[in-house]
Amino acid sequence: MEKRIISVRNSSGAVIKIQVEIAQNNAERTRGLMGRSGLDSGSGMLFIFPREQYLNFWMKNVSFPLSIAYIDSKGKILQITDMKENNDVLTYPSRNPARYALEVNKGFFEKNQIVEGCFVDIRSYGNK
Repeated sequence: MEKRIISVRNSSGAVIKIQVEIAQNNAERTRGLMGRSGLDSGSGMLFIFPREQYLNFWMKNVSFPLSIAYIDSKGKILQITDMKENNDVLTYPSRNPARYALEVNKGFFEKNQIVEGCFVDIRSYGNK
């Protein structure tokens, strides 16, 4: 799976870099972070969809808690939601159509002052 570095301008104006794995086709998006034991600090998974649409995620076979940010085509974070590990019943729908979803360790957004309304620069990445 391809890896990139993306940046987020947080609520204080600081730039936070995140190393992400890119899930951009149906197979990668369906598998997501299933079966993993965890994520390194400062890393995550960026789900890319062909167009803005209502998105819905779940935590089937994910053994660690995550936070998800739903992001529009312009990079604006529309919604941030914490997700409970190992749960294939609860789902986490977006309130609005989104083009991207960014999953990180639970608490990462809060710790880094990343809130709804912040912008993610999806294009400003470096291959790693």
